[in-house]
Amino acid sequence: LDFGMEYNQYDDTQKANIDDYRKMDEAMGKMVEFFNKHAESIGEKAASEVYEFMKKDVLDLTAEKRAPAARSLLPDTYHGLQGIIDSGGSALFSNPEVVKDLDWLKMNGYCQDNLVAGISTIEHAG
Repeated sequence: LDFGMEYNQYDDTQKANIDDYRKMDEAMGKMVEFFNKHAESIGEKAASEVYEFMKKDVLDLTAEKRAPAARSLLPDTYHGLQGIIDSGGSALFSNPEVVKDLDWLKMNGYCQDNLVAGISTIEHAG
């Protein structure tokens, strides 16, 4: 998923940017590995406490000013981590409306078969 080069340059720390999505997807993968390996042996209560610690304290230290945006991508409980990964990652999970079905594309899409890369011959067209 690519939102363009300028997307990660804004300062709104409440909204996730492309770097937040990428980093949190990686972090969620590691969290799933951790909980798959240890949740049963430490018990549900302890696993939930570890997740809350990761979600609050660890993110505050590692993501710093981006922590609120990064935290917004995490589910309420560690049980929801795998579902986010399975849906295609945090960007697609947070923005499911970007995926369109074939009927929508047929109704609203435009054929781009005849586009040609290059410098436009139209003045000021770019």
